[in-house]
Amino acid sequence: MRKAVLALGAILLASCSINDRVEPLSVSKVTKLCLKKNKAVHMSGFLPEIIHQFERHGVTATTYSGTRPKGCRYHGDYVARWTWDVAMYLNFAEIKIYDRSKQIGLVEYDARVAQFHIGKFGTTRSKLDPLFDRLFARR
Repeated sequence: MRKAVLALGAILLASCSINDRVEPLSVSKVTKLCLKKNKAVHMSGFLPEIIHQFERHGVTATTYSGTRPKGCRYHGDYVARWTWDVAMYLNFAEIKIYDRSKQIGLVEYDARVAQFHIGKFGTTRSKLDPLFDRLFARR
């Protein structure tokens, strides 16, 4: 019986985690960045939030659709998904930053296995603020 309770506890703990991963920018001189609009991301506030995150770290972010403009040495793309559990919440987000074709930074937020974690609820900003602080930690 005790082993069954411990096993159940381990399963519940494993299904309660929110994971994140940040690869800090390997280039410190980024002051301008172009973000490719992702039409598959349907939450209208997500792109403005990403722009806000870059701007609070001194990076002017502009957006584009289609082919990257020639003047965009530093650029980024993103994916994000929301899901429902009593309320909508950010389930997964990934933002990649490039210097031409080389990836120089990454932010990833992953609550896909956070079924019982209350921290999955809350604003996108509250989730991205600490991750972007880590992205720019080397500045």
